[in-house]
Amino acid sequence: MDALLHRFFKFLIPILAAIGFAGPANATSGENSGVILSATVSATSGSRDFKITLGTRTGSQIVQLNTLCPGQDFAYINVTDTNYDAVVKNIAAAITFKSTAYVYWTVDASGYCHITQLYY
Repeated sequence: MDALLHRFFKFLIPILAAIGFAGPANATSGENSGVILSATVSATSGSRDFKITLGTRTGSQIVQLNTLCPGQDFAYINVTDTNYDAVVKNIAAAITFKSTAYVYWTVDASGYCHITQLYY
């Protein structure tokens, strides 16, 4: 019986390790922060519905536009995303209070920043 268990675990452990370390190939994610400079709503549902840009300001002057993720200066969320309402409310509050927004994103298949979470 011990020999059987030893063989079982001998093959099971590498398989479980491979499964545990496997992740999405080419998925990029990260975080960026800044003041929300603009928020726009798309007319076409499901096509980057709500977009934001981040940057820094001095008074009413835009000092710098931040790159949100590799190659993009905006991030978006779609109406169909489960956390859409919460993210949009946080965006509105961050704009109202002129607070720094912290945006968590992933890069979608088209290379755009898709917002997964946002807080201020």
